[in-house]
Amino acid sequence: MLTGLAEEETRSLQEKYGENSLPLEEGTPPLIILLRQFKSPLIAILFLIGFFSAIFGEFFDVILILAVAFLNVLMSFFQEYNAQKTLLTLRQILKPIVVVMRGGLRKRIEAKSLVPGDLVILGAGDKVPADGKLIEGGNLLVNEAILTGEEEAVSKSTKEKENDLFMGTIIIFGQGIMRVSVIGQETQVGKIGQSLAEIEEEPTPLQIKLKIFIRSLAKFVFVVCLAIFLIGLLSGQDFWQMLKTSIVLSLAAIPEGIPMGDHGYFGFRDETGFEKKRVG
Repeated sequence: MLTGLAEEETRSLQEKYGENSLPLEEGTPPLIILLRQFKSPLIAILFLIGFFSAIFGEFFDVILILAVAFLNVLMSFFQEYNAQKTLLTLRQILKPIVVVMRGGLRKRIEAKSLVPGDLVILGAGDKVPADGKLIEGGNLLVNEAILTGEEEAVSKSTKEKENDLFMGTIIIFGQGIMRVSVIGQETQVGKIGQSLAEIEEEPTPLQIKLKIFIRSLAKFVFVVCLAIFLIGLLSGQDFWQMLKTSIVLSLAAIPEGIPMGDHGYFGFRDETGFEKKRVG
């Protein structure tokens, strides 16, 4: 009869091997999130318009323009900060629970408390909490897409070379008992996660297109306003009046609904638990 580890053994093993968890980096500091909202070319245009308005003594316009710019920056900041905060809160609440055999009794514990040698009882729908060997049960169907990319379930049994179970894979059918071999970063998904942590994540196609559009729009607004300014001068209009007119037109040309800030990424991690580095 399988009895599992004694509590005294698990305590000593936990001191030796640590927690069965993958390292999770902290979210982006709020100050960094706030500062990167100012990277948008449209924000730069608004500040430039505010600067020229101050030269003309139009202080009401300066206050209005700066208020619009900072309001957009704050909206972008709170959107990104709240999304990151919500994700971190969910991680603290959603703690995986597993059923183990310890001292001859079934116990429900947090997955992070597992140690090598633990006996984990698995059933359909469970996520394998560590790497190990299937020692009891058979005809398990396991989805190993997280490791192999293949959606088709793999058959597992107690036979040699068919009894390996890996952290993060999902039991589709069947029941069995697994003896934990390795935990945390020593698991296969942990090793993959460590390699992925060093890979910079590229912006999505939508982010690339939006950034290109914003830059193109900024250039277009500048060229059109410059053309209007030069045409006005050539037709004999007052220099300062045409400069003021160009500034007003450039402000009016900026769409109200376009995102102003540089949202970047929300600091989300992939399913391995490691955060990919942000670029740009």
